[in-house]
Amino acid sequence: MKNFIYTGIVIVLLLAIITVSHGIVVPSDSSSGEPISCVFTGINNQTFDLKKLKPFTYNDTKNDNNYSFNLCSGFTGNQPCAGVGTYENSICVILKASTKTATQTYLGSYERLSQITPSSADYNLTLTYGGGAKCGMLAEISTVNFMCNNDLEEGESQVLSIAGTMQGTCYSKFTFVVQSSLFCEPVEAKKGLSGGDVFLIIFFCGFGAYFILGAVILAIKGHRGKDLIVNKHFWHSFFSLVGDGFGFIKSKITGHHHSSGDYEQVK
Repeated sequence: MKNFIYTGIVIVLLLAIITVSHGIVVPSDSSSGEPISCVFTGINNQTFDLKKLKPFTYNDTKNDNNYSFNLCSGFTGNQPCAGVGTYENSICVILKASTKTATQTYLGSYERLSQITPSSADYNLTLTYGGGAKCGMLAEISTVNFMCNNDLEEGESQVLSIAGTMQGTCYSKFTFVVQSSLFCEPVEAKKGLSGGDVFLIIFFCGFGAYFILGAVILAIKGHRGKDLIVNKHFWHSFFSLVGDGFGFIKSKITGHHHSSGDYEQVK
């Protein structure tokens, strides 16, 4: 009998160890004292840290509802939905915000945050926020689908769409589509030099060496000042020809006759 009891104790301890070492990793409740992770792996094994997102709002002017988001933290102080409910709230809505009967409802907390499979290939990450206010017998849940938008500044977000699932006289589930540059694929840094870069480097290095070495040789031969310029007469005539070329093009555009001392007009 004792051997049976000891065997049972050993099995229970082994199961406990296995459960702890191989358990599913989810954001922990703040009551445990452990920090809650907001780092998730989305499509293409990209890692997204929601702590990089700033709090943001969305005003639904059509229905007169104002939404507030603080996706990796809770509302505090005078922020909407701060200090109400069981958990620290991360999503809140003020219904009929411009009226005297405006009411606030908390829609989910980062303390009850979990990741699910995106319902569309357009979404880089999908998260659910539980722990919202009661809607009948159910607690409201918010699903947030994240998309890329490179036009937004770093840390900025915007709501693209909102949908609600009605349960009796209230909404038991909200679905948001949120855009941010955080969810865009990183731009790979340019690697190596292009063919054009190599050409320009060779061209300017060769050009510089031509003038420097030529000037050194001419200096050794006793030349000074402008006489140190290699093939001085050629370069002087070259830039004159370039100037004549620009003058000719300008004359064709403006209609004015262009004359040069070095050329005669062909009739």
